[in-house]
Amino acid sequence: MSMVPGYREGLNVYQTFTCPRTDSAWTSASLRMNCSVGGDQPFNHYYCIPNAERTHFVEFCYDRASLKTEKGNCWELGGIGYINQVDCTNFVKGCPDYTYLSERVYKFPACLDLNFSEQCFNEEPGCTVLKNSTNTLASNQTNADTSLHPGLVALITCVLTTVILLLVVYLVKRIGPVLCPERNRNGNGAHNDEQGN
Repeated sequence: MSMVPGYREGLNVYQTFTCPRTDSAWTSASLRMNCSVGGDQPFNHYYCIPNAERTHFVEFCYDRASLKTEKGNCWELGGIGYINQVDCTNFVKGCPDYTYLSERVYKFPACLDLNFSEQCFNEEPGCTVLKNSTNTLASNQTNADTSLHPGLVALITCVLTTVILLLVVYLVKRIGPVLCPERNRNGNGAHNDEQGN
């Protein structure tokens, strides 16, 4: 998780390429970020929404009250750190058709389905829809985070090869005399009766 600089003081914003899509995942993320959970607290709710440029998602605990989202809108985090409603009435499908609380944006998948390379919502007309674009980027990020660096793979391979070779040499020296006792006595592997009688 990398903190994104440039937002107003008191708002800690982190870059991510995927947002939770279920109640339980949203609650887990909220707990991980130490945000308020549930409707009792009007402030400090967890958000995961696009940044204003739509190049990635940002997650944060919003230090302002929950906002009523007008029908036909999604959310983004504006440049200085305030959430803004984004008109989605031109979406092909998936634009919220009723009001909702701002921290419930995850219930509307079209509001969190972006093409980061073209900086648009996939449901916007003219936005090239990449197959599972948001999920593909998240998957690529996860794969990058969990894959081994090629140099590390080479190092591990060299170390294992060396260990195996040393083990083979050890076994040949240790077990070899037992399997070939004649070789051990005269050092060249020839039988005694062939050696210059």
